[in-house]
Amino acid sequence: MREFENPVIQAGLLFFNGLREVDLRCKGMGYHIPLLLASAKKAQICAGGSAALARALVSAVESSGGTFLCNVTPQKILVENGRAAGVQTTDGRIFQARHFVASGLDPHQTFLELLEPASLPAGWRERAEKFRYNLIAPLFALNLNLREPPRYRAAASAPELDRALMVILGLEHFSQYPEIVRCHEQGKIPRTVMWGSCPTVFDPSQAPRGRHTAFMWEKLPYRLHGRPASWERKQEAHGRRMLKLWEKYAPNLESGVISSFTRSPLDVERSFPNMRFGDLLIGSFSEGQIGFNRPFPGAGNYRVKPDGLYLCGSCCHPGGNITGLPGYNCAQVLLADLGLKADWAPEPLEIQLGRL
Repeated sequence: MREFENPVIQAGLLFFNGLREVDLRCKGMGYHIPLLLASAKKAQICAGGSAALARALVSAVESSGGTFLCNVTPQKILVENGRAAGVQTTDGRIFQARHFVASGLDPHQTFLELLEPASLPAGWRERAEKFRYNLIAPLFALNLNLREPPRYRAAASAPELDRALMVILGLEHFSQYPEIVRCHEQGKIPRTVMWGSCPTVFDPSQAPRGRHTAFMWEKLPYRLHGRPASWERKQEAHGRRMLKLWEKYAPNLESGVISSFTRSPLDVERSFPNMRFGDLLIGSFSEGQIGFNRPFPGAGNYRVKPDGLYLCGSCCHPGGNITGLPGYNCAQVLLADLGLKADWAPEPLEIQLGRL
């Protein structure tokens, strides 16, 4: 950070790490600052919206003979003779496993709610209980339906701004990021720093012809004033506060908004119980919870206990974001255990090294 003199550049570097939930309070995490900016790949969006990606994945599985069950809640992982044997759901149905059970849930659900204590090795329940979630991961979202995309004042001197995929508003000094962290620790709302996009500028299919959608996200504490339920009283007012700031930068929004809605960190948890405490990445990237120690020591190679149980979710390495990597890694372990091969699976490392 000391290599950069401009406080706005310093602020941007810190904030970009915050966007990826890197907890720079932890020792040894500073290397993430250049790492997140060094990629040669450009940002991407999914044609048709992120839901289109989910639908495509469902279609791919179903075309290969798989089945999805929606609105079904697992109640228990069945264990027979020390091996994961199936899943029982809250509606009483039992699904027997032929070869394995894979869980994409967080460690609290998998090891503390779905498994009996006797099915786990000594110390595993305690390790699962100590699994930590991201303090600064929860998001508050403001979503707009628009007559036209935002037109920013600053575009008069920088026209490319109106076609920027992501815009950060309210970030002026590097001291704001530590302030955001402190406010999360205290359950307070910091000075607004938000970022977002108008995806329909790049993908018109996401809105009716001639209309647009846009959103802004802000990092805000899950336990507002010490209680998640506080969001039920503060949510609407905070959405107006965000819109007011947005209008300051893009005045055409004052008359351009058709409708809007907000989602608080509490809404996120209610809609997606796997995102406990509103944590989008399902687990802190902190000391003891990265690499082979994610989610905790002894459970970091996707193959866990009881035998036949695997972890394939974002509580595993390399963590959250829309990458598919935890499941991809888990699938390779599964294939090896079952003695199977797949066209998409990479060659063993020793073979790759032998060609060098």
